[in-house]
Amino acid sequence: MFNSEAVKALKEFGLTEYEAKALIGLARGNSHSASDLSEFSAVPRSKIYEALSKLEARGLLETQNGRPKKFRIVSFDMVIQKLKEERIKQLKEKYSREKIELEENYNKKMHSLSNSETIISQELKTQPTEDNKVKLSDEEAIWTLKGRENILEQIKKLIGQTSREIRIMLPIKEIFELKDSLKSISTDGIRPKIIVHEISDNIKELLKFCDVWHEKKAPLSCGLIIIDNEELIFVSELFETGFRTKSKSTLSMLSHFFDHEWKEANQLVYYF
Repeated sequence: MFNSEAVKALKEFGLTEYEAKALIGLARGNSHSASDLSEFSAVPRSKIYEALSKLEARGLLETQNGRPKKFRIVSFDMVIQKLKEERIKQLKEKYSREKIELEENYNKKMHSLSNSETIISQELKTQPTEDNKVKLSDEEAIWTLKGRENILEQIKKLIGQTSREIRIMLPIKEIFELKDSLKSISTDGIRPKIIVHEISDNIKELLKFCDVWHEKKAPLSCGLIIIDNEELIFVSELFETGFRTKSKSTLSMLSHFFDHEWKEANQLVYYF
């Protein structure tokens, strides 16, 4: 009986089941005729010559002419070495072809994506006609934002548009997610004014480029960002929904709300 694991292992090196059985059979004797090997290795007589011919072509067998012709394997080390080298070469060639195909497909997809981006960009930038313009002026409109990541991205863009001042009242976690954006505008001489309702150990990092006030109330779960007293984003609890607007009446109301909170707060100072 043959070890099925050994047959399976040889198949991993690219041999067929009959070739694997014939090779193992030859390894168990000095030499065999094809008919003897067929019986010994349980390879059908109709398949044994084909299996031996392929093993010989791969340089794994030696033959002795005579009646009958006999076969034997080359050294065990050479068999293993040849099988390993052949399989590694096959795998390298296979994966090299697949890599080229993958790169070609990737480049095609990227080219298609670039074309689609251009088409979409041109379409979205097309100016509306008088007939389909939104009647509500931009100054009066209130735009709804959905999703935490989208809201944070919109806040970062708003921060980047700041030219004079920015006032922020947010949970401390979200403030630190905006730290890089806040730091970037400080190079223009703008120091964000921030109200927090809780203090973390690394709050001093913000004090290098922000003025921070602490109001001793329950931790805030909503938020407010006002830039240049011209535009704001108000964020509902849990940062699930936000509202962006340039409405003068809304700006006036929420500016008063921010100033009231600011007067109730104490400024944090850290000496570096």
